[in-house]
Amino acid sequence: MAIIFVMAACFDNTGDSPAGPSVSRPPDVGQQFTAEFQSAVAAQHRHSPKLLDTPGVVGTAVGFANGHAGVLLLVERPGIAGLPQALDGVPVSVSVTGRIMAFSDPTQRQRPAPLGFSVGHPAITFG
Repeated sequence: MAIIFVMAACFDNTGDSPAGPSVSRPPDVGQQFTAEFQSAVAAQHRHSPKLLDTPGVVGTAVGFANGHAGVLLLVERPGIAGLPQALDGVPVSVSVTGRIMAFSDPTQRQRPAPLGFSVGHPAITFG
């Protein structure tokens, strides 16, 4: 008989519980985060061609500032005029990176061999 009372006490769903008010589950932060990220990616994809035509803008990315997703503009120097504050409601931030250049293929043969390149025969060395 005591087990019945204990079980009934465990399943008490009344609002005046001595343990305090019931706690509701917070909204799913992961879904909000994913939606923000997807919006930022869509805005970046939609506006990148026009942004990259702006002199001094060398790249775009999606980044996080203050816990929120946003579009990141990579620029050669500070003070480039005409950059947007937001794209499709997504905040925009700016990062000065300087000029970005692609390097040559590190496995390509170069003459003369620069420092750091292996110059041994490939059959008997790593390189």
